[in-house]
Amino acid sequence: MLGSILCILSYLIYDLLLGVILFITGLLGISIYFLLEVLRDTVLKRNSFILVITKISIILMCVTIFSKYAHQRFFDYPTLLIVPGFIIISAVYIITQKQRYPKIIASIIVFTLLLIPMFGVSFLNSPNSYFLNKRHPRFNITGEFEVALPYKYKNDNVLLLRNRAFKFKQRKELDSAVSIYRKAFTIDPENPVLYFELSDCYAKSDNLEKAISLMDSAILIDSYSSVFYNNRGLLYYKSDSLYSSLKDYSAAIFYDSTNKVAYANLALVYYDLDNIDKACECIRKAESLGLDISKAMRLLKIKRNNCE
Repeated sequence: MLGSILCILSYLIYDLLLGVILFITGLLGISIYFLLEVLRDTVLKRNSFILVITKISIILMCVTIFSKYAHQRFFDYPTLLIVPGFIIISAVYIITQKQRYPKIIASIIVFTLLLIPMFGVSFLNSPNSYFLNKRHPRFNITGEFEVALPYKYKNDNVLLLRNRAFKFKQRKELDSAVSIYRKAFTIDPENPVLYFELSDCYAKSDNLEKAISLMDSAILIDSYSSVFYNNRGLLYYKSDSLYSSLKDYSAAIFYDSTNKVAYANLALVYYDLDNIDKACECIRKAESLGLDISKAMRLLKIKRNNCE
């Protein structure tokens, strides 16, 4: 049991695939342990009701934490009930039980810590993005700033709608942003900027499939945009489609050989594919184009350990 908890904590420490493996192993170990405990309590007809319910809530939390951190959406709706239920049941257990079992208390503390990132952004957003960025930081051209794209809007009303939607996106009010972008689409359906920015909204909501689909549409409208290929490459990379990401970053560089961000992103893909020489070559190229990687810890680590 203690080993399972240590495995989970290792996920927050290791900058390696080993951390993820240990994390999953820890969740599996905890769920099996408490499942056997519940079965034994049922067969022997012992222990209080609140104790059994607490153990069941911990088992359900193992599935919930896995689904959110592994970037899986299959458990989103059950999570809306399981998480508040776990919090309430845990509080009742701690307050009412005179004999508190260390293993249960330790599990409650660990899962409570793992819940914090969920509430730090949006409840249905996977906290996986925090830990992916920790292990695989990327240079992103989207986010909380505007990207200058050379496209005109059909009329001033479209521009006003776009600006309103962008402000909602900045405030992370994504549902409102999506709704307004959709209104802009009804007036200007061939504007790739709208596809680009709406894709970012879905990416922030962890709906990568929809985000990629919207970037596909933007690229169909303008198949020569280095920015579009780079951004779709980011989405593929986040969804662990390395070869698709590699193809898009290469296309971004083909259409703009000065795209230093695409070179940096490409370096990470090559490194993940164990092509160290290519990764180093891309890092050197990105720096030669003026990219400062001093705050990109993973690129710095790759460079120091492999390129010098």
